[in-house]
Amino acid sequence: MERRKLFGGLLLAGIVLLASYLLGFFTQTDPTRRPFHPPVLFMDEETGAMSPRSWNDVPPLPGKSARPTLVRTRYGVGADGQRQLLFLEKYTPAAKALVERVLRGGTLTSAEQAAVQAGYLVRQPAPGSPWVSGTSPEGGKIVQPFPGVRVENPNP
Repeated sequence: MERRKLFGGLLLAGIVLLASYLLGFFTQTDPTRRPFHPPVLFMDEETGAMSPRSWNDVPPLPGKSARPTLVRTRYGVGADGQRQLLFLEKYTPAAKALVERVLRGGTLTSAEQAAVQAGYLVRQPAPGSPWVSGTSPEGGKIVQPFPGVRVENPNP
C-alpha cells in the first residue's frame, strides 16, 4: 500500500511538471520577435492614388512627381461598421526628422517633443483643404471623430 501511494504521488508530480513545462513552452514569447504592424495607406496629394506603406514611414514622402506629396491617411469605423477616411496627416520637415530619430531608437528632450507636437499637421480629405496644426483648435476638430466613430491608429 505504501508503494502504491509513493508511485501515485510521483506520477502526480510528473504530470504537474509536464503540464507546467508545456504551458511555459506554448506561452513563451520570443524577445527578438517584433510585433506585426499592418501596412498603412498613404495618399498622393497630387494624384489621389492610394498606396500601402510601412507603419513607420513618416509623412510626407516623395510621391509620383518626386515631391513630398505622399501623406498618411487616417480612417475610422462608424457605428454602422463602415470604414471611412477621416483625415490626412504629415509632419513639418523638422518634426519629421525628430520622429525618424525616435524610430531609429533615439530619444527626445522635452523641447524636441514639443517641436514634434507643433510640427504635426492634419487636414480634411477634401482636395485643397488647408493643413493645420494637429494640436490647434482647428486641428482638434479634424482629428476628433464624430459621435460613434472610432479612429483607427496606425501609429506605433
